[in-house]
Amino acid sequence: MKKTGRPRKKITLTELAAYLRLSPATVSRALNGDTDIKPEIRTYVTAAAAYKGYIKKSPKLSVSQKPQANDQVTMRDLASKLGMSI
Repeated sequence: MKKTGRPRKKITLTELAAYLRLSPATVSRALNGDTDIKPEIRTYVTAAAAYKGYIKKSPKLSVSQKPQANDQVTMRDLASKLGMSI
C-alpha cells in the first residue's frame, strides 16, 4: 500500500474505545498503567493507540501551579536554576 503523505486524523479516547469495543474508562486506565487492568488488555490498548495515532493529552496545571502575574523571576533566579553564577 502506498502512503499518501497525509497525516492521520487525531483520534480521541472515546473513538479509540469504540474501535477496541471497550469502555472509555477501561482504555483510560490501560493507557495510564492501572495495575487492575490485565497486562494483555494493557498491551492490546497501547498497541492500538499507537497504530491509530492516539496522543495522550498532557495534564492541565492546577491554579496553584500556574504562573501568576505578580510572580517575578530575576536573572539571578534563572542562573541559580541553571547552576550558573552571576
